[in-house]
Amino acid sequence: MKVQTEASKRAAEGRRRQTQELTDATVHEQPEKTQTSSPKQNTASPSAISEFRKTQLCVGFFKPDPTDVHGYQGIYDGEALWFTDVYTFCDHLQRLESVLRPGEIQQVLGECLQGDARIWYNARPGLKAESVGNIIKNLKTKFRPTAEVASRRLAKATFTWKDSIYARDVMAWVRMVARDAMIGSPPNPKAEFFELVSCTLSEIPDGVTMLKLGQTVREFKACLEEVWRTVAKDIRYL
Repeated sequence: MKVQTEASKRAAEGRRRQTQELTDATVHEQPEKTQTSSPKQNTASPSAISEFRKTQLCVGFFKPDPTDVHGYQGIYDGEALWFTDVYTFCDHLQRLESVLRPGEIQQVLGECLQGDARIWYNARPGLKAESVGNIIKNLKTKFRPTAEVASRRLAKATFTWKDSIYARDVMAWVRMVARDAMIGSPPNPKAEFFELVSCTLSEIPDGVTMLKLGQTVREFKACLEEVWRTVAKDIRYL
């Protein structure tokens, strides 16, 4: 029993020393507390922040995804519009330019661009001082879909009666089909554009969507001709 008692004492003493060593090590490893300055407070007034947010939501957000077959129209998420197609977004900016005060779009654009678009924009600080027209030109040049992507999207292009019921913009869809036909460069892009739009819209039962492009066949074809000319000028196809 005496041996066991001595052994117990030695074990207890060993545990005590280990505990003390660990405690000492922990104390020594604690970094010294340094006094840090409090973060800078946002000096902008609540009204200024509110105005910035209002303009930002008005402009919406652009996150480029040229493979999106529904990119012809912005998607509303309950707070703002989101765009994936550069041409659709730039058309939106052009409309806003006549509504907002000069410089408002440039003020919020850096926060409205997302993903690759934001990285690209932030790497070009000089763009922030450019006109909206020049910014649009640069956006289109950078994020225009490649011929391969446009060709794949053209092959998937469709507009159904459900799209009509959900009030999706048929003219915006027609413009995107025209752009993809031009950029994708099929053997006869204009003929393919006319055929695809005509066949697709003629299959919608109520015919209302097709009537938006013209009351008669002649008006319908004239509308497509005008779309083709406008889009061609925009992407300098002619």
